[in-house]
Amino acid sequence: MKLMVIFVINARFLGSAQDIPYGAAGYTRTIAAGLRALGHHVGLIGYRREPAHPRESASLCWGQRLGCPYAEVAFHTETPAHTLQTTFAEAVTRLGEGRPPPTPLVLYHQSSYTLPFTPDGVLCAVTHHAPFVEDVARTMGVDDCVTAFGGGRAKVDALLGSQERGMDWLRDHPHVRVLEFSTLQINCLSRQGVSVGQCSVLPPPLLSHAASPEPDAPRPLASWMESATGRTLLISTAARADGFKNLDAVIDAYRVIEGRGDRAALYLACGSKQGAREVEELREHVPPHLRRHCVIGPRLPHGSMLSTFRSLAGRGVFLFTSRYETLGFTPLEAMGQGLVVAVPAPPTPIGMRDYVPAEFLYSPLAGGEGIADVVKCHVASPPASTMASEAVRELTVRNSVTHIEEYLTPMERT
Repeated sequence: MKLMVIFVINARFLGSAQDIPYGAAGYTRTIAAGLRALGHHVGLIGYRREPAHPRESASLCWGQRLGCPYAEVAFHTETPAHTLQTTFAEAVTRLGEGRPPPTPLVLYHQSSYTLPFTPDGVLCAVTHHAPFVEDVARTMGVDDCVTAFGGGRAKVDALLGSQERGMDWLRDHPHVRVLEFSTLQINCLSRQGVSVGQCSVLPPPLLSHAASPEPDAPRPLASWMESATGRTLLISTAARADGFKNLDAVIDAYRVIEGRGDRAALYLACGSKQGAREVEELREHVPPHLRRHCVIGPRLPHGSMLSTFRSLAGRGVFLFTSRYETLGFTPLEAMGQGLVVAVPAPPTPIGMRDYVPAEFLYSPLAGGEGIADVVKCHVASPPASTMASEAVRELTVRNSVTHIEEYLTPMERT
């Protein structure tokens, strides 16, 4: 049965959808294209919160985004929910016009924020891309939670409030389908009273299975590898040097490996304008005598990142040190290129651990020593490289789309 799937996403994310392969926008672009390729009908609703918008109303405009018919809903943060529900109903009706009967229409939210705006009688589903504030605070403590999210306590409180309203709505609508990338997310929902029966683990779509990496690593990486001949090659990447990523642990592991008498080289790709201060602090954390073979540079474009991972397979290890991660697409991509990854073991909340061989896990209590042990065991092991790529072989866009097809058809009304 063919579906009409209408994605709901924050309109401000759409500007980066072509450049960032993951997150809500990258996922929407990828899955929308995958659904269309299989003959499904796809629409898109972007919502935009405007401080200057009249509080009592919401407005609609129309166009095309990501190759889909597009409706943009603008409103004030204090616009009543019933007004937004009416506006969303108009958008859904217009976007759904022309689909052949009896094609089911599904409203597919990319966060819990818009769940309460679902029109009555419309089938819906949701995927949460952001961490749940309640679970991060429970794991890391309130102060560290605020630091990790960035933007101050008011921003985190606002996100918590919108997530709690979404949870209330999910608890009141037990037939809504919830598709999450990891058992970590589903366990979080279960602790908040959402029925596990309405949840399903959605295989994360790794774009590396569909897109060829660039033929060679970018020149700065190639130069780094050439200068580090005979050394253990370590790499880590992060979109931002924020409180979630725990990148000091990467530096610690590098220092431990060198302290054991093993020669190593580290490339840490994490530079961004938003985290310039944090990047400088990381540089200062590297002991002076180890700086020659340590490069801390800007984040890598996706194609360059994949080619780098492929070049390092069988020669290096990806160090993943996050304190909390709903999934972890980048280390999964590294595994897809045959690069061994070092990943925190429980109790650190890491969603991608669903797909990581136990041999690659290190105790977070052991810190750099634990990471160094994984590196020593697997850095130049062809079987480990094969194990890494085999572990994620089924994480394709096609399998993700097939799962969505099966899970959303048929659906009961909310």
